[in-house]
Amino acid sequence: MSEFVNEPILELRRAPARAALTEALAQLDARLPLRVPLLIGDGEGSAEGIDSTDPGRPDRLVARAGIASAADVADAVARATQAQPAWARRTPAERAEVLRRGANLLRAERHT
Repeated sequence: MSEFVNEPILELRRAPARAALTEALAQLDARLPLRVPLLIGDGEGSAEGIDSTDPGRPDRLVARAGIASAADVADAVARATQAQPAWARRTPAERAEVLRRGANLLRAERHT
């Protein structure tokens, strides 16, 4: 297993890094407002209830997210409780690999 190392900072002094970030932001801007539904198990719930706005332009809606009800929270806790024994049976190396795969997915979407 490799030693933990923080991700490098985004080097905005370099023109290609700034250009890549500017392009990514333009692509994101075209998709706004984002729809962020509740995700519990394999189901997708509401994407209504919480509006997130641009702090620099409060009139600009950036995302709309769902609010979990008490029943949604109970369902999520029940599912997590049900899944925990299978997770606990995995070896530490298997659990670490799951976390590494998640980090790699995030890393693949990061602009350098």
